[in-house]
Amino acid sequence: MGPKKEIKYNAYSVYVRENHKLVGVTYSEGFAALRQQWKNLSKEEKEIYDCKAKQINGKKQKLTSAGTTYEELEE
Repeated sequence: MGPKKEIKYNAYSVYVRENHKLVGVTYSEGFAALRQQWKNLSKEEKEIYDCKAKQINGKKQKLTSAGTTYEELEE
C-alpha cells in the first residue's frame, strides 16, 4: 500500500461539507445539490469559506485506505 494522499479543500468543498446534511444529501451529492446556492452567495460570504479551506489545508489530513479522512470517521 502506497502513501496516503493529502486532501486539498477549496471554498466550495468546505461549503458543501458544512451544508450537505441540511438539504438531506450525501457529501458527494451535495456538490450538485448546493451549486446554485453557492453561486448566489456574495463574495464576502464565499471569503469565509475560503478562509476555512486555507485553515483546513494548513493541517495535514490523511486518507484511510477506504478514501475517507480520519476526521470524517470521528463524525
